[in-house]
Amino acid sequence: MSLKQQYENYIARLRARGDEITNYECPDCGGVIDTKAAPEGESWDTLSTCPHCEALHMKSTNGSSAHGEALPA
Repeated sequence: MSLKQQYENYIARLRARGDEITNYECPDCGGVIDTKAAPEGESWDTLSTCPHCEALHMKSTNGSSAHGEALPA
């Protein structure tokens, strides 16, 4: 199964459970990436792979907002 299909299945499961979803742009290709929102007052940072271009980047989620940051070369 492709990375994009795994991502789509994961987001579909989150939506089916009623989890809050937010999105951000991939810092490499500009593709829109859906992700689970962090609970209000919490911040999450993690390495993430873009399901569109497969570039690795840092994802920061703070409540219902998220953003991606390219890794240094």
